[in-house]
Amino acid sequence: MASDTTFFDAGAIIGGKYTVDRVLGKGGFGVVYQVRNVNDGRVYALKTYLKGSGDRKAIARFRQESEIWIALGAHPNLVQAFFVDEIDGRLYVGMEMISAGRSGHNDIDGFIKNGLPNLSTVLKWAVQICYG
Repeated sequence: MASDTTFFDAGAIIGGKYTVDRVLGKGGFGVVYQVRNVNDGRVYALKTYLKGSGDRKAIARFRQESEIWIALGAHPNLVQAFFVDEIDGRLYVGMEMISAGRSGHNDIDGFIKNGLPNLSTVLKWAVQICYG
């Protein structure tokens, strides 16, 4: 199994398959990279876990949840997941890369860091989350 602290910087190659363009986010559970497939140049967001890599139950749950997510297919209110790949004993889920909008943000956290959104925006987000 891969180490709990495995972390890749921009320019690294993951498993000979994906070149890391940048780190999109890192939290207590996992990390998401923007990567480029070395064979076809496609860009993905690639998510993996940082902790619990030796925990068979956590690994099984990550795979199961990823496969359910993939089975959901395309939906306008969900990021689409395409594949689960095991590289060097660690699972990764490949998903569509969402570009930043006119505001320069592509997630709620980015919007909130710029200041709290107004009530109308929050209600629109809530509806979209419910549809998702």
